[in-house]
Amino acid sequence: MFAAVSCARFGVCSRRVAQGAPVARLAVAARRSITSSPPRSNDGADDAVVGREPLVDIEALPMAHVLSTMNNTMITITDAEGNTLNWASAGSCGFKGSRRGTTYAAQIAGAKAAAVAKEKGVSNVRVLLKGLGRGRVSAVKGIQQAGLNIKALSDVTPVPHNGCRPPKARRL
Repeated sequence: MFAAVSCARFGVCSRRVAQGAPVARLAVAARRSITSSPPRSNDGADDAVVGREPLVDIEALPMAHVLSTMNNTMITITDAEGNTLNWASAGSCGFKGSRRGTTYAAQIAGAKAAAVAKEKGVSNVRVLLKGLGRGRVSAVKGIQQAGLNIKALSDVTPVPHNGCRPPKARRL
């Protein structure tokens, strides 16, 4: 898997980090590798170095939106502008009832959405995770197993900053 590194803070769009590393170490490893390397220019001259991948513009990649709720997991593959290419959910893959919220159902749905997107010519995606369901990580695993390269992974779950006003206290 890959870890997305903020462009504004570190000056680099994304950096490959070792697969299987704990999430807490991903940002530290990326920060160390960025601070230890010299600043890069965008002229493309150093892209010819053997073993180094050229930098990819993250904003121009297609997106895989993963919405994971407690009852279902929905995956929508869109182009860079946000137009839907295809979608899949645990319910559309044949899972009914409480089995839709399982990690296995999310993995199957992710693989199905990614397979159809791959047929349409998508090879690299950035994944946007939303929600707190059990299928978050499994859907990403299914997308990866279907053959799509994940270039960036980010969490866009909405977080309330003190939220709505609570109802007034009950009088007994």
